[in-house]
Amino acid sequence: MSDASPQRAASKLRAAADEIALFENLPALQEASSIQQLVTMMQNVQSTLSEVNQRLNRIENRIDAIESRMDRMETRMDRLETSIVAADLNSRARVYNSAIAFDHIAIEPLRTRMNSVPSNFPTTLRDLNAMTTAGVRTLLGQYELETTGTLDDRRRRLLTFLGIIRA
Repeated sequence: MSDASPQRAASKLRAAADEIALFENLPALQEASSIQQLVTMMQNVQSTLSEVNQRLNRIENRIDAIESRMDRMETRMDRLETSIVAADLNSRARVYNSAIAFDHIAIEPLRTRMNSVPSNFPTTLRDLNAMTTAGVRTLLGQYELETTGTLDDRRRRLLTFLGIIRA
């Protein structure tokens, strides 16, 4: 048995290290390294996809909120348009009604804020003057006008609203 020498041990260890360094050139180790790199890349892609999905969900939620706001605005615009159409028709009706001089002449009906004509709207001034307290009160309420006072007060309020000028 020979004596161990540090020089010989160092030389043998250097040779072993050189051989180990060549292991990465072996096909099996190269494939393992490539597989590990692919696994790492796939994990990174998966992480990125998860972040993208989270961002897309936030964007989708924002779009839903915007659509909801737009629907509410569209509803408001429709109501506003309906009110404007009713106001325009009412202006024309008041001009026509301001020329009524006799009880038998037809009254041009005014529209409510929702652009409808009340079902109990009187046809003529004679019909309006024949309406009961309840009928006048109902008609004032449909036009969202004050309903208090005597029957004569209510009729005057309704005549003024309709644009009918009585001398």
